[in-house]
Amino acid sequence: MTAGSAQVVWFKRDLRIHDHAALSQALKRGPTLALYVVEPELWQQPTASARHWQYTQQALLQLEHDLHAQGGHLCVRIGNTVDVLNTLHQELNGFALHAHEETGNAWTFRRDLEVMHWCKRVNVPLHEYRQFGVFRGLQDRDGWSQRWREFMQQPIVELPAHRRWLTNESAPWHDWAPTHLDNSITLNADANAESVLENFLQQRGERYHLDMSSPLTAPAACSRLSTQLAYGQLSMRQVAQHTWQRQAEVRGQTKENRGTWPKALAAFQSRLHWHCHFIQKFESEPEIEFENMARSCDGLREHDFDLAKFDAWRTGATGYPFVDACMRYLQANGWINFRMRAMLVSFASYDLWLH
Repeated sequence: MTAGSAQVVWFKRDLRIHDHAALSQALKRGPTLALYVVEPELWQQPTASARHWQYTQQALLQLEHDLHAQGGHLCVRIGNTVDVLNTLHQELNGFALHAHEETGNAWTFRRDLEVMHWCKRVNVPLHEYRQFGVFRGLQDRDGWSQRWREFMQQPIVELPAHRRWLTNESAPWHDWAPTHLDNSITLNADANAESVLENFLQQRGERYHLDMSSPLTAPAACSRLSTQLAYGQLSMRQVAQHTWQRQAEVRGQTKENRGTWPKALAAFQSRLHWHCHFIQKFESEPEIEFENMARSCDGLREHDFDLAKFDAWRTGATGYPFVDACMRYLQANGWINFRMRAMLVSFASYDLWLH
C-alpha cells in the first residue's frame, strides 16, 4: 500500500468518532471509508436480542450523523464480513484495514480470525488499536492497574484537521431487522452517550455510592453508561478523564458545596477500573465462556438441568416476590442494576441449582 491509498475503518463495537484511534490513523494515511457490517449470522446467536438490534440502529444513525458533520459517510453492508471486505477490495482496487481490538465471544473471535486470515491471503495491511484498558497476550495481571491508568491518561485521540473521505453505496439497512427476534419489546436506553455522562457527573451521581444497590434508587443513581460503553459510543478513556476532571472540580469547592460528591466519584472511578479488569480476565481466560471458572464444579449439574425452574426464573414466576419483581423489571426495561443482576444469577445458581 502506498501513502494516500484507500483506507477502510471497520466499525464494530466502537460506534463513535471521538477518541477513535483507528479512524484517526486511517484519515492520516489516505482517503477513508467508514464501514459497518450487519452480520445476519451474528444476530442468529443465542446472545442476541431485539433490544440489541434496536440500540445498534440508534447508534449507527448517530454515527452516520457525526460522520456527515465531519464531511464523511457511513457505508453499511449486510452479509458475511469477509465477503463484504472481498467485494470492497474489488470496488476500491485494494485498501488498508483499520479496526479496534475487540474482546467478544467465541463467535466474534472466530470472525476476527477469518478476517485476519483473509487480510494475509490477499495482502491487505491490517492495523488494530486498543480501545479499553485491556491488553492482549498478558501472562499475568501483575502491574495491570498501572498499565490501565497509563493508558487512560493518554491524550484523547483527535481526528486530523485535513480529512479525505471515500463514499461507497450502502445496503438498505434501515429497514433490516432480525425477524426471528421478539421485536414487540421496546428499547429503554439513551443513545446520546455524552449527555448521559454529563448528566450523571453533574447531577444524578451525587448519591451513587449510597443508592446504587437498591433497585428503587439505582435507575437514577447509577451512571446508566453500560450500554454506551458496550457499543463504544464513549471510550473508557473519555469517561475516566471526565471523571477525574469532575473530581478536581469538586476538590476546589467548599466543604459545604461538595456534598457527597467526593465519595460518589471515588466509587464510580473504582468501577471503571473493574469494568476493564473483568474484560481482561475474559481476554486472558476465554474458556470461561464454556467452562466452569472453578473446575472443581465440573459435573455437578450439567446433566440434570431443570427447564421448568429455568422458565419460572426467566419469566419472574418463581414465587419469591423480590426475585420475581427484579426479573420482571429487567424484562420490562432491559436493564437492572449490578447488585440485582448478581442476586438474580446467584438465586438461579444456588437456590434453583441451575447450571
